Amino acid sequence: MAVLNLNLLLLSVLAATNTLGAALTSRAAAAEPVDISARDVTTFRICKDIYFQNCANWKDVTTGVCYDFTSSDWNDKLSSAHSAAGFKCYIYKDWGCTGGEGGPITLNNDHRDLRQFGWNDITSSFRCWRS
Repeated sequence: MAVLNLNLLLLSVLAATNTLGAALTSRAAAAEPVDISARDVTTFRICKDIYFQNCANWKDVTTGVCYDFTSSDWNDKLSSAHSAAGFKCYIYKDWGCTGGEGGPITLNNDHRDLRQFGWNDITSSFRCWRS
């Protein structure tokens, strides 16, 4: 029995690291793979001016994915923002969601004036999650 449990554990570890492919995953019934492809999609409202002026909706935001403001139209231009109901978003000073994190920004905890938090015109990326 101990050998069987050890074999199942080994199969689970190998399946998780994907070293033996799909055939091994199907044999390791005790270790169900986690489907990370099913993620939520939301909208993040971003504004160039305080109090939600000069805004755009960034649609089809997949939760857990980092989005960069690579366009000079938006990079380091964010002055207010809010997320959709049931989601929270974080803003970052640098591309790749690095360089310091601000938030969470939610519908009920919107950030109508990023100057209050020291974040006005310095945001280069963001990432959202389900609350």
